[in-house]
Amino acid sequence: MYFCEIKILKQMKKVLLTTLVSFFALLAFGQERVNASLPVISDEISAFHSAKGWWYNFDTGQWKDRDNDIPAVDRFKKIEFRTMNYKNEDFIIVLISYDDGYWDYPSIHEGFHACVTVNYYVIKKDEFVEKIKKLNDSHSLISFHTVANDFYINRTIQPFNEAISSEINKNQNNDKEYTTLNLQQRNFKEKNIIQFLVYKHKCRIYDYNKPGKKYKKELVSERCTDAFNSKKREVYPTIDKWASHLGNEEIFDFFYFEADLDEFIKKFTLNNSIEL
Repeated sequence: MYFCEIKILKQMKKVLLTTLVSFFALLAFGQERVNASLPVISDEISAFHSAKGWWYNFDTGQWKDRDNDIPAVDRFKKIEFRTMNYKNEDFIIVLISYDDGYWDYPSIHEGFHACVTVNYYVIKKDEFVEKIKKLNDSHSLISFHTVANDFYINRTIQPFNEAISSEINKNQNNDKEYTTLNLQQRNFKEKNIIQFLVYKHKCRIYDYNKPGKKYKKELVSERCTDAFNSKKREVYPTIDKWASHLGNEEIFDFFYFEADLDEFIKKFTLNNSIEL
Protein backbone atom coordinates (compact mmCIF):
# COMPACT_ATOMS: atom_id res chain seq x y z
CA MET A 1 0.00 0.00 0.00
CA TYR A 2 1.03 3.61 -0.45
CA PHE A 3 2.22 5.49 2.58
CA CYS A 4 -0.48 8.16 2.88
CA GLU A 5 1.63 10.51 4.96
CA ILE A 6 4.23 10.74 2.17
CA LYS A 7 1.47 11.63 -0.29
CA ILE A 8 0.20 14.35 2.03
CA LEU A 9 3.69 15.90 2.22
CA LYS A 10 3.92 15.92 -1.57
CA GLN A 11 0.58 17.65 -1.91
CA MET A 12 1.48 20.16 0.83
CA LYS A 13 4.55 21.09 -1.22
CA LYS A 14 2.28 21.74 -4.21
CA VAL A 15 0.05 23.93 -2.06
CA LEU A 16 3.05 25.87 -0.72
CA LEU A 17 4.34 26.50 -4.24
CA THR A 18 0.90 27.67 -5.39
CA THR A 19 0.64 29.96 -2.34
CA LEU A 20 4.04 31.53 -2.99
CA VAL A 21 3.20 32.17 -6.64
CA SER A 22 -0.09 33.78 -5.63
CA PHE A 23 1.67 35.90 -2.99
CA PHE A 24 4.18 37.37 -5.43
CA ALA A 25 1.42 37.93 -7.97
CA LEU A 26 -0.47 39.96 -5.38
CA LEU A 27 2.62 42.04 -4.67
CA ALA A 28 2.98 42.78 -8.36
CA PHE A 29 -0.64 43.86 -8.80
CA GLY A 30 -1.10 45.68 -5.50
CA GLN A 31 -4.73 45.55 -4.42
CA GLU A 32 -5.99 44.00 -7.68
CA ARG A 33 -6.95 40.52 -6.56
CA VAL A 34 -8.25 38.78 -9.67
CA ASN A 35 -8.34 35.00 -9.51
CA ALA A 36 -7.94 32.89 -12.61
CA SER A 37 -10.94 30.75 -13.51
CA LEU A 38 -10.87 27.21 -12.18
CA PRO A 39 -12.31 24.03 -13.69
CA VAL A 40 -16.01 23.49 -13.06
CA ILE A 41 -16.41 19.85 -12.02
CA SER A 42 -19.71 18.00 -11.81
CA ASP A 43 -20.80 15.59 -9.15
CA GLU A 44 -20.49 11.89 -9.90
CA ILE A 45 -22.40 11.04 -13.08
CA SER A 46 -21.58 7.34 -13.22
CA ALA A 47 -19.68 4.81 -11.14
CA PHE A 48 -18.59 1.20 -11.52
CA HIS A 49 -18.25 -0.70 -8.24
CA SER A 50 -18.07 -4.44 -8.65
CA ALA A 51 -15.82 -6.94 -10.42
CA LYS A 52 -14.21 -10.26 -9.63
CA GLY A 53 -10.43 -10.36 -9.70
CA TRP A 54 -9.03 -13.60 -11.18
CA TRP A 55 -5.41 -14.75 -11.21
CA TYR A 56 -3.62 -17.98 -12.09
CA ASN A 57 -1.52 -19.57 -9.37
CA PHE A 58 1.43 -21.18 -11.12
CA ASP A 59 2.42 -23.10 -7.98
CA THR A 60 -0.90 -24.95 -7.67
CA GLY A 61 -2.14 -24.69 -11.26
CA GLN A 62 -5.43 -23.25 -9.99
CA TRP A 63 -7.36 -20.07 -10.78
CA LYS A 64 -8.18 -17.96 -7.70
CA ASP A 65 -10.63 -15.10 -7.32
CA ARG A 66 -11.34 -12.19 -4.99
CA ASP A 67 -13.80 -9.29 -5.08
CA ASN A 68 -12.33 -6.15 -6.71
CA ASP A 69 -8.79 -7.41 -6.08
CA ILE A 70 -5.95 -9.15 -7.93
CA PRO A 71 -3.33 -9.65 -5.19
CA ALA A 72 0.07 -8.10 -5.93
CA VAL A 73 -1.31 -6.58 -9.13
CA ASP A 74 -4.26 -4.23 -8.66
CA ARG A 75 -7.43 -3.51 -6.71
CA PHE A 76 -10.11 -0.84 -6.70
CA LYS A 77 -12.97 0.43 -4.59
CA LYS A 78 -14.75 2.41 -7.30
CA ILE A 79 -14.21 3.69 -10.84
CA GLU A 80 -16.03 7.00 -11.00
CA PHE A 81 -16.79 9.43 -13.83
CA ARG A 82 -17.37 13.17 -13.74
CA THR A 83 -17.61 15.90 -16.36
CA MET A 84 -15.52 19.06 -16.29
CA ASN A 85 -15.44 22.37 -18.14
CA TYR A 86 -12.28 24.43 -18.18
CA LYS A 87 -11.54 27.40 -20.45
CA ASN A 88 -14.64 26.59 -22.52
CA GLU A 89 -13.54 23.02 -23.19
CA ASP A 90 -15.28 19.84 -22.00
CA PHE A 91 -13.51 16.93 -20.32
CA ILE A 92 -14.25 13.60 -18.68
CA ILE A 93 -12.54 12.80 -15.38
CA VAL A 94 -11.96 9.14 -14.52
CA LEU A 95 -11.34 8.63 -10.80
CA ILE A 96 -10.13 5.25 -9.53
CA SER A 97 -10.23 4.87 -5.75
CA TYR A 98 -8.94 2.16 -3.45
CA ASP A 99 -8.54 1.58 0.27
CA ASP A 100 -5.09 2.54 1.48
CA GLY A 101 -3.27 3.19 4.74
CA TYR A 102 -0.05 3.09 6.70
CA TRP A 103 1.40 1.87 10.00
CA ASP A 104 3.12 4.02 12.60
CA TYR A 105 5.29 0.98 13.33
CA PRO A 106 5.32 -1.23 10.20
CA SER A 107 7.64 -3.88 11.62
CA ILE A 108 5.19 -4.80 14.39
CA HIS A 109 1.99 -3.72 12.59
CA GLU A 110 1.00 -1.22 15.26
CA GLY A 111 -0.88 2.05 14.83
CA PHE A 112 -2.70 1.63 11.50
CA HIS A 113 -4.22 4.67 9.78
CA ALA A 114 -6.75 4.03 7.01
CA CYS A 115 -7.31 6.33 4.08
CA VAL A 116 -8.73 6.24 0.56
CA THR A 117 -6.43 7.12 -2.33
CA VAL A 118 -7.93 8.37 -5.59
CA ASN A 119 -6.03 8.45 -8.86
CA TYR A 120 -7.61 10.78 -11.38
CA TYR A 121 -7.22 11.09 -15.16
CA VAL A 122 -8.53 14.06 -17.16
CA ILE A 123 -9.43 13.27 -20.78
CA LYS A 124 -10.89 15.49 -23.49
CA LYS A 125 -14.56 14.62 -23.83
CA ASP A 126 -14.49 14.24 -27.63
CA GLU A 127 -11.66 11.72 -27.38
CA PHE A 128 -13.36 9.77 -24.60
CA VAL A 129 -16.67 9.58 -26.47
CA GLU A 130 -15.00 8.40 -29.67
CA LYS A 131 -12.65 5.82 -28.16
CA ILE A 132 -15.02 4.24 -25.64
CA LYS A 133 -16.98 2.93 -28.65
CA LYS A 134 -14.25 0.30 -29.01
CA LEU A 135 -16.07 -1.59 -26.28
CA ASN A 136 -18.12 -2.86 -29.22
CA ASP A 137 -15.11 -4.92 -30.32
CA SER A 138 -14.66 -8.42 -28.95
CA HIS A 139 -11.22 -7.38 -27.70
CA SER A 140 -9.46 -4.01 -27.70
CA LEU A 141 -6.80 -1.85 -26.08
CA ILE A 142 -8.27 1.62 -25.57
CA SER A 143 -5.68 4.32 -24.83
CA PHE A 144 -6.87 7.71 -23.63
CA HIS A 145 -4.40 10.59 -23.73
CA THR A 146 -4.60 12.48 -20.45
CA VAL A 147 -4.19 16.25 -20.14
CA ALA A 148 -3.74 15.84 -16.38
CA ASN A 149 -3.34 12.95 -13.97
CA ASP A 150 -2.41 12.77 -10.33
CA PHE A 151 -3.83 11.54 -7.02
CA TYR A 152 -5.49 12.89 -3.93
CA ILE A 153 -6.48 11.30 -0.64
CA ASN A 154 -9.29 11.78 1.82
CA ARG A 155 -7.07 13.87 4.09
CA THR A 156 -5.65 16.21 1.47
CA ILE A 157 -5.89 19.99 1.99
CA GLN A 158 -5.61 20.96 -1.67
CA PRO A 159 -8.89 21.66 -3.47
CA PHE A 160 -9.50 19.17 -6.24
CA ASN A 161 -10.15 21.70 -9.01
CA GLU A 162 -7.01 23.70 -8.14
CA ALA A 163 -4.91 20.55 -8.44
CA ILE A 164 -6.34 19.79 -11.90
CA SER A 165 -5.90 23.37 -13.07
CA SER A 166 -2.26 23.30 -11.98
CA GLU A 167 -1.63 19.99 -13.80
CA ILE A 168 -3.26 21.10 -17.06
CA ASN A 169 -1.34 24.37 -17.15
CA LYS A 170 1.92 22.57 -16.37
CA ASN A 171 1.41 20.00 -19.11
CA GLN A 172 0.25 22.37 -21.86
CA ASN A 173 3.73 23.06 -23.23
CA ASN A 174 5.32 19.77 -22.20
CA ASP A 175 6.17 17.81 -25.35
CA LYS A 176 8.67 15.57 -23.54
CA GLU A 177 6.23 13.57 -21.44
CA TYR A 178 2.80 12.08 -21.89
CA THR A 179 0.55 9.66 -20.01
CA THR A 180 -2.27 7.49 -21.27
CA LEU A 181 -4.97 5.69 -19.31
CA ASN A 182 -5.31 2.24 -20.84
CA LEU A 183 -8.42 0.09 -20.76
CA GLN A 184 -7.66 -3.39 -22.06
CA GLN A 185 -10.66 -5.66 -22.51
CA ARG A 186 -12.13 -8.70 -24.13
CA ASN A 187 -15.79 -9.57 -23.93
CA PHE A 188 -18.08 -12.50 -24.55
CA LYS A 189 -21.47 -11.13 -25.56
CA GLU A 190 -23.15 -14.54 -25.56
CA LYS A 191 -22.22 -14.95 -21.87
CA ASN A 192 -22.62 -11.24 -21.00
CA ILE A 193 -19.08 -11.21 -19.54
CA ILE A 194 -16.24 -8.71 -19.88
CA GLN A 195 -12.65 -9.26 -18.75
CA PHE A 196 -10.58 -6.12 -18.33
CA LEU A 197 -7.56 -4.32 -16.91
CA VAL A 198 -7.04 -0.60 -16.32
CA TYR A 199 -3.52 0.80 -16.06
CA LYS A 200 -1.39 3.87 -16.67
CA HIS A 201 1.19 4.10 -19.49
CA LYS A 202 3.74 6.90 -19.00
CA CYS A 203 6.37 7.92 -21.55
CA ARG A 204 9.24 10.37 -21.53
CA ILE A 205 11.12 11.48 -24.64
CA TYR A 206 14.86 12.04 -24.30
CA ASP A 207 16.61 14.22 -26.90
CA TYR A 208 20.40 13.93 -26.72
CA ASN A 209 21.08 16.13 -29.75
CA LYS A 210 23.10 19.23 -29.01
CA PRO A 211 22.20 22.49 -30.80
CA GLY A 212 24.55 23.34 -33.67
CA LYS A 213 25.96 19.83 -34.05
CA LYS A 214 25.19 17.39 -36.84
CA TYR A 215 24.77 13.67 -36.26
CA LYS A 216 24.48 10.70 -38.59
CA LYS A 217 21.17 9.94 -36.92
CA GLU A 218 19.00 11.70 -34.39
CA LEU A 219 19.78 10.71 -30.84
CA VAL A 220 16.22 10.61 -29.55
CA SER A 221 14.77 7.84 -27.42
CA GLU A 222 11.43 7.19 -25.79
CA ARG A 223 11.22 5.36 -22.48
CA CYS A 224 7.86 4.10 -21.28
CA THR A 225 6.66 2.44 -18.11
CA ASP A 226 3.36 0.93 -17.02
CA ALA A 227 1.80 0.98 -13.58
CA PHE A 228 -1.43 -0.33 -12.11
CA ASN A 229 -3.48 2.10 -10.07
CA SER A 230 -3.07 0.70 -6.57
CA LYS A 231 0.68 0.03 -6.77
CA LYS A 232 3.36 2.65 -6.31
CA ARG A 233 6.01 0.74 -8.24
CA GLU A 234 6.12 0.45 -12.00
CA VAL A 235 5.88 -2.79 -13.95
CA TYR A 236 9.24 -4.28 -14.97
CA PRO A 237 9.62 -7.31 -17.28
CA THR A 238 12.72 -8.38 -15.34
CA ILE A 239 10.60 -8.79 -12.20
CA ASP A 240 7.11 -9.47 -13.51
CA LYS A 241 7.14 -12.40 -15.92
CA TRP A 242 3.78 -11.36 -17.36
CA ALA A 243 4.82 -7.74 -18.05
CA SER A 244 5.81 -8.32 -21.67
CA HIS A 245 2.24 -9.49 -22.36
CA LEU A 246 0.63 -6.30 -21.07
CA GLY A 247 -1.30 -4.77 -23.96
CA ASN A 248 -1.66 -8.15 -25.68
CA GLU A 249 -4.51 -10.60 -25.26
CA GLU A 250 -2.09 -13.14 -23.71
CA ILE A 251 -2.15 -11.10 -20.49
CA PHE A 252 -5.54 -12.68 -19.75
CA ASP A 253 -3.74 -16.01 -19.32
CA PHE A 254 -2.30 -14.55 -16.11
CA PHE A 255 -4.97 -12.36 -14.52
CA TYR A 256 -7.91 -10.02 -15.14
CA PHE A 257 -11.00 -8.47 -13.63
CA GLU A 258 -14.32 -9.95 -14.73
CA ALA A 259 -17.72 -8.28 -14.64
CA ASP A 260 -21.22 -8.19 -16.07
CA LEU A 261 -20.84 -6.82 -19.63
CA ASP A 262 -24.11 -4.86 -19.71
CA GLU A 263 -23.37 -3.18 -16.37
CA PHE A 264 -19.80 -2.37 -17.41
CA ILE A 265 -20.91 -0.79 -20.70
CA LYS A 266 -23.68 1.16 -18.95
CA LYS A 267 -21.27 2.73 -16.45
CA PHE A 268 -18.37 3.35 -18.85
CA THR A 269 -20.72 5.01 -21.35
CA LEU A 270 -21.81 7.36 -18.56
CA ASN A 271 -25.09 5.61 -17.85
CA ASN A 272 -25.71 4.88 -21.54
CA SER A 273 -25.41 8.55 -22.55
CA ILE A 274 -22.84 7.51 -25.21
CA GLU A 275 -24.23 5.35 -27.99
CA LEU A 276 -21.93 2.51 -29.03
